[in-house]
Amino acid sequence: LIDNFALNPDILCSAKRMKLLLQPLLSIQVRTEALLLTKVEVWWYLVVQLGPNLSSNFDQVSAPLLLSTIGS
Repeated sequence: LIDNFALNPDILCSAKRMKLLLQPLLSIQVRTEALLLTKVEVWWYLVVQLGPNLSSNFDQVSAPLLLSTIGS
């Protein structure tokens, strides 16, 4: 989905699409290191695909990623 939405930056950055992409990343409770690594890799891929649009989506994308990896 990330690749499909990334074909058009406006689609990737739309609130509706962002919510769809983030839902599984925010809801999955990780129990193993391998699953955590996969989750972080997918999340990081989304960050990279956002590119210059990351700053406008920071609160929605980067903050939860940091909280997920570092903890609260």
